[in-house]
Amino acid sequence: MAKKIIKQSNQKTSIGKKTNNISGNVTFSSLTFISILIIAIVVFSGSITKIFIALDDQAYISDNPFIKSLSWDNIKNIFSTFYNANYHPLTTLLYAIEFKIFGNDASFYHIISLSIHIINSFFVYVLIDKLISHKWFAVFGSLIFAIHPMHVESVVWISEQKDVLYSLFYFGGLIVYIKYLEEKKIKNLFFVFFLFLFSLLSKSAAVSFPLILLLFDFYFKREQNIKTKIEKIPFFILAFIFGIISILSQNAAGAINDSTMVPYSLFERVFVVSYAIVYYIFKLIVPVNLCVLHYAPKILPFYYYLCPLIILLICLIIWKSKKVRKYLIFSFLFYLFTIFLVVQIIPFGYVIVSERYSYIPYFGLICIIGFIFIQNGNIKNPLLSLIKKYFKVIGVVILLIFSFLSIQYIKKWQSSIMLFTDIVQKNPKSAFGYNALGKVQSTSGDTSNALNSFSKAISLDSSITEAYFCRGNIYFAKKMYEDALKDYLKTEKLKSDYRDNLNNLAFLYSETGRMDEAILYYGKAISIKPTIYLYQRRATCYSYLKKYAKALEDYNKTIEINPFLAEPYFNRGVCYFYVNQLEKACIDWEKASSMGYKSADDLIAKYCK
Repeated sequence: MAKKIIKQSNQKTSIGKKTNNISGNVTFSSLTFISILIIAIVVFSGSITKIFIALDDQAYISDNPFIKSLSWDNIKNIFSTFYNANYHPLTTLLYAIEFKIFGNDASFYHIISLSIHIINSFFVYVLIDKLISHKWFAVFGSLIFAIHPMHVESVVWISEQKDVLYSLFYFGGLIVYIKYLEEKKIKNLFFVFFLFLFSLLSKSAAVSFPLILLLFDFYFKREQNIKTKIEKIPFFILAFIFGIISILSQNAAGAINDSTMVPYSLFERVFVVSYAIVYYIFKLIVPVNLCVLHYAPKILPFYYYLCPLIILLICLIIWKSKKVRKYLIFSFLFYLFTIFLVVQIIPFGYVIVSERYSYIPYFGLICIIGFIFIQNGNIKNPLLSLIKKYFKVIGVVILLIFSFLSIQYIKKWQSSIMLFTDIVQKNPKSAFGYNALGKVQSTSGDTSNALNSFSKAISLDSSITEAYFCRGNIYFAKKMYEDALKDYLKTEKLKSDYRDNLNNLAFLYSETGRMDEAILYYGKAISIKPTIYLYQRRATCYSYLKKYAKALEDYNKTIEINPFLAEPYFNRGVCYFYVNQLEKACIDWEKASSMGYKSADDLIAKYCK
């Protein structure tokens, strides 16, 4: 192991040797785990609710067809299918197991996420202890990781269970890799590889893992030769494969070409990425004003352009810190390697930063703090000496402040309305925020406030298609047809291939007796994706206009798609009756009757004797 610059509070040895104080280490580790367990439960107890948040939770749990069964065929589908622009089959399998045992009781999903987070926090303790060799800072660092407000999102948001799950295997893999460096047993390297695979199957962000292995080689001054290079090849191949899979999954769902993406130039993206890197560093120290969605500004504020200079300054400080340079390089590169792949180089959507992306990267930043403050007199600074002297007191104060901030932020996650209200409060100029709040309000039945939210979104951005569509739906439900028509037509102008809007336009026209316009828009919707519903609705319009031949064509298509529905047979029989084809009408009515459609019985009795 590299020569230590850190004062050792417990007996430590270099790689390949065993510690002498095994029982003491086990006792200390056990007490640390118990401390993490108790403090994390106290801080996160408010997150254990029966509520699924109306932000992806429905897609991943309530509406997810892949978690409804644990059959072998369904498990194969989980591992062979993209879902919701992602490929994380192990996470989906965990959801399926949870759904099988707990159903729609969200509290148990929260408990499992918190349990995994507690284990991850203990793994952080183990890693820091092996790297910094200062048990009290290892305890402090693991507790900071456990209760940091920036980690609330990853723990309390059920949709982000993939964050804690992939981190479990990621951190576990790093611990086993250190064991491999100590014992030189090839079986440990195979174990590391499989943990990496499980991490990738939980979330594709794990592709940074091979780079981190190289960092650990650098930290422990491992000799670089053909063997060390060859052993990394399988890791990089696997990372490359899953990187391609991730791109394909995003592309399959159209996420890469998201129309809501802010069109930053290549020059602007440099500052967007720099801002994200600096943002997470700043929030480690000052974790306030947190929000689940930070919407991208259309015009970059001036401070974005200062961020590259801040990064350069950090790099300069690290380079000038000769006595601790190696350790700071290791920690900062850990942060950069793990954060760089999730910052918005190519923004998938309209969010500029996300707190959950800090989950693993914060390990690197926590190590930087350890290397700076828990040192052996290599940095002469009165402030650092004072902090070191009162380290335990300062540490407790920091933990109490962060715990308080986390508890307050967790309260925002106790209902969808509270969460989305917080989003618009933190993003008062974002049309997307008000649109999201409007959808939640509408779903909860608060249509008056939903109308206000959609109108506010439109006033902030007149091109936000979904706000017009959703506001139109509310107007339609209130039978304010003219207002609904205006919004639907505006939606069509902004997005002509929006099938749900075309369907609603057609339905509105049919409800107001304008059958020709209804037929036109049902036709447009059918041209995008034909469905039984659309054919039946258009056939009804044709029948209203007494265009029975056209109606018959649509009923025939309906029956071709699904010959096991009774209503199309009944309606087609009525059309046959009006074109004087009574024999065919009776055949269809009898078919409908045999399928349990009782309305056909009266017509059979009257006309089919």
